[in-house]
Amino acid sequence: MTLDPGLNGLVSKEHPSPPVFAFLGDSLMGGSGDVPTDLTIDRVAARALGVIDCKSAQGGTGWLANGQDNNKDFQPYGHESRVNALVACTPDVLVIVGSLNDDEWDKNAATRYGTIKSKVYDTIRTYRSKLPRTPIVVVGPEPSSSYRLANASHCDNIRAVRDAVREAGGPAKGYAFVDWVGASYGSWSDGSKVAFNASGSYSAGDVVLYNGAYWRVDEPWRPNGGTPADPSAPTYRLTAVMTGTGQVGQEKHDGTRDLLLSADGTHPTNAGSEALGLALAECIVTGLARIAGDSTWWADKPAAPRGLLADRPAGGAIIWPEGRGPQSTVKTWPLTGRLGVWGGGGALTGTPEGITLNSLRAATATAGNALHLPCYISNDGAVILSSSWQITGADGNKTAIYNHSKAELTAINQAGGPVTTLGAAVAAGAVGNDLLLVEFAPGSNNQGATNPTIQGLEKTFWEGVAAELGGFDRVVACTWAASTEERARLRQQFPGLRICCSISNNEELNKAGTDYDVILLAEGAEVGTWGNASDTGKPLWAGPVSQPANVAKVFTNATNGGVEDFAGGWGYAEPVLDEFNNLKHWTK
Repeated sequence: MTLDPGLNGLVSKEHPSPPVFAFLGDSLMGGSGDVPTDLTIDRVAARALGVIDCKSAQGGTGWLANGQDNNKDFQPYGHESRVNALVACTPDVLVIVGSLNDDEWDKNAATRYGTIKSKVYDTIRTYRSKLPRTPIVVVGPEPSSSYRLANASHCDNIRAVRDAVREAGGPAKGYAFVDWVGASYGSWSDGSKVAFNASGSYSAGDVVLYNGAYWRVDEPWRPNGGTPADPSAPTYRLTAVMTGTGQVGQEKHDGTRDLLLSADGTHPTNAGSEALGLALAECIVTGLARIAGDSTWWADKPAAPRGLLADRPAGGAIIWPEGRGPQSTVKTWPLTGRLGVWGGGGALTGTPEGITLNSLRAATATAGNALHLPCYISNDGAVILSSSWQITGADGNKTAIYNHSKAELTAINQAGGPVTTLGAAVAAGAVGNDLLLVEFAPGSNNQGATNPTIQGLEKTFWEGVAAELGGFDRVVACTWAASTEERARLRQQFPGLRICCSISNNEELNKAGTDYDVILLAEGAEVGTWGNASDTGKPLWAGPVSQPANVAKVFTNATNGGVEDFAGGWGYAEPVLDEFNNLKHWTK
């Protein structure tokens, strides 16, 4: 997922990169139930897109809904206080989401559609008057419970928002509407009219409701007892994230809502909020692409292009701005300079809990711009993030990675969360835009020197890394001093893969040879080791540093060793963050 290219003239020049996105929304942005503030849908989307999040989020609010049952100071989307708050951010893009809260605000079925449409129109025009050069992407209302899909008020709400954006001028005037439920793709007002019939007959473009989701039919189709969810069916699911008819505490075992929809039947769980946030990022990309596709609005804008985005390549593929996004398009990461390197496998307390999406986010959210990730390979070739050859579940049971499949391993719940793959962590935005020091743990300590099995697994592993990440653009292979044979194999088999050599002392430096691209100096490296490493002419990084007291020691040893421009990092974020921030040389 990326920002759509071809938008060079769309965004203002108010900010240096990264761009500022203003988000306007309800409780799904404000935090609901147990969803923490860093996992709200806007936060997840902003991390995925590599942008700054500036938001106005008030639970219970919407285009009409004032939210004052939640807080007497809350106001609808178009209220002056909320407009002024977001305008003050001078955003590059405005994203408005929702809201479910408007479904029943006008209880008169005869006037509901018109009332919502009028308010949406007035609200987005108000923001346009204050932000004349800012593209406005309107997303929503949000996917939620299955019963809402067939509810006339919900369908009226979605269609009213769509039509208001159209009447305001749509992409030609810098507005885009994105429906992530799917109810706006038909002409109905009552969802029951499009309920799927397994004995029916459908034309290309028809939209049907099946098992808690809307589906589009892409070619003439007779189900003959099949369903839209069948792999062979010529269908596409329009409803983002949510499928099935259950929720937490009322699981129906027929879709994702069992896991993603909380017990209140409205708000997402933590997992649901993360999933909706990633879907929101995709919606934003889609909306900006629609605006970019119509040059009428932005071609004559006085702002010069910022150079934020590249031209759209053939086939409609999407490119990240340089250095941004879950999978950076940067072809050459700088190996020199100060680079923060830390491990993603520990809890903030310093107690290992396994590598999870949550622990990765905790590390990524602190400081630095490189992440050390030890990995193993499953028996079906998946790259599994783990600091050990076996997974320790929350129940204390241990599972050997190499004896089990990806599906079996990712189903294990560790103390800090589920097991994850490298590719899944990147796709979820859990590792931000960081350079990844990926370690094939069985080979990095030179076990592969005489073990042909490990040598074979090593090749499969790095092929898997390239497949999951789309190449080695953001990857450096982390090896240890003794791993000379491993480095030679990697050079031969993967010429485009850059290699890091981790060194603790002069003895290791002497044994390591010279065929690597960068040296990672361990926190225990003495002054002489720093000096000798510097004499190699290789770029030097420092890390991981595990304790606050060791930060100054590393800094002093490196400086006394004649090193002025080096990088640093830490093993666990929280205990040492302040220490790093207090040293000029330990900056992001």
